[in-house]
Amino acid sequence: MRSPGRVLVPVGIIGTALAQWAIVLIFARRYGEVAVGDYSILYSIATPTFVAAQFGLRDVYLTLSQRFAPRSYLTMRLTGIVLGVAVLVAVGLARGLPIGLTLAMAAMKVGESVVDLRYAFVQSANRMTRLGTVMIGYAIGMITVVLVSSLIVPDPALPVALTGLLGVGIAIVDSLVPLPGTPTRRRGYSSIMRAAVPVTMSHLLFSLVTYTPIFLLGAFGDRAQVGVYTGASYLLVLANLIGSTVQTLLLPRFRDLRASGRRSDLLGSARRSFVGLAGVGAVGAVVAIAFGPQVLGLVYGQGFVMERGHLAPLVLAAAIVAPGYILNALLLVFNAYRAGTVSAAATLAGSFAFGLAVTYFTGSAMLGASWAALGGSLTRIVVSGLQVIRRVRVPEPAVTAPA
Repeated sequence: MRSPGRVLVPVGIIGTALAQWAIVLIFARRYGEVAVGDYSILYSIATPTFVAAQFGLRDVYLTLSQRFAPRSYLTMRLTGIVLGVAVLVAVGLARGLPIGLTLAMAAMKVGESVVDLRYAFVQSANRMTRLGTVMIGYAIGMITVVLVSSLIVPDPALPVALTGLLGVGIAIVDSLVPLPGTPTRRRGYSSIMRAAVPVTMSHLLFSLVTYTPIFLLGAFGDRAQVGVYTGASYLLVLANLIGSTVQTLLLPRFRDLRASGRRSDLLGSARRSFVGLAGVGAVGAVVAIAFGPQVLGLVYGQGFVMERGHLAPLVLAAAIVAPGYILNALLLVFNAYRAGTVSAAATLAGSFAFGLAVTYFTGSAMLGASWAALGGSLTRIVVSGLQVIRRVRVPEPAVTAPA
């Protein structure tokens, strides 16, 4: 019988993304365009800041072959939170953003960071049903807290701050129920940090890749084009959600297969997952290119209709994104953390190169932005694939059975 976690975890991941979208929608209805603009600017600053401050500890805890005390990871996460809050508040004040909303955004990111590490502990214990339940509770809680508090108070800072308290509270409550694990008092700060640095760089670079098309549109286009592209770019958000969900479900199994020396089973499972996601992406791309402009007009309004020629590269980028997560999962279980950093740096460079070249030769910032997304996706999957092939060709050390 399949574990309910197979369903609950994807629902939780998608629910969390929907909760973030719901916050923007509620702000637009309750507080107006200025509040949404301030929130969006702060979120775009806070996200890469806390991506760096989290040190990639969730992926490291799940995949590092050496096992160290969870307390070490918690100490490092709290240290990163302090640094992240300091940077976010400093940048927010320097840019003249509302101090109340700036502090509230810091609180939101604190909650996200704390609950993210808690997810790692639960996932590592392979308690996927429990993980999915906690994630769904967090998503529902965010929507409820923001909706109710926004109806009561006129200040948008309070609803945002309450989501931070919610995240911390959920992590504390879940920690009251012990998790099984291998007892160890080894601190391992230096080993964890050696693995965390390349993972952090990889996550930070990929975070910047997300904003590359917006950077290009801001430099060569106008705000209306940014709005049109943002509406269509939710295809990429959906593709990343699918990819990250599959990676979340597969990582514990991939790790166990490698730890037991079953490399052929590991590669077979990865191959099947890659082909399956590629097939889904291909079918989705055909449908999106055929009906995408009409759907965008129906969902967002006629002002958000994107030309099919401009939409096609963005759709293809989304189709490629999800299978790339399988390659990333393999690199993680091989503990090839630096390879992930190389892939992320190449992706950022490829995204800028494609976007700038197409913008220059066609004179269309919108087409350049879509090709920036496609160029980044293509570069990522090619470079990650080469990194995986390189490591697959290296034989694993023989495991000697005990006498």
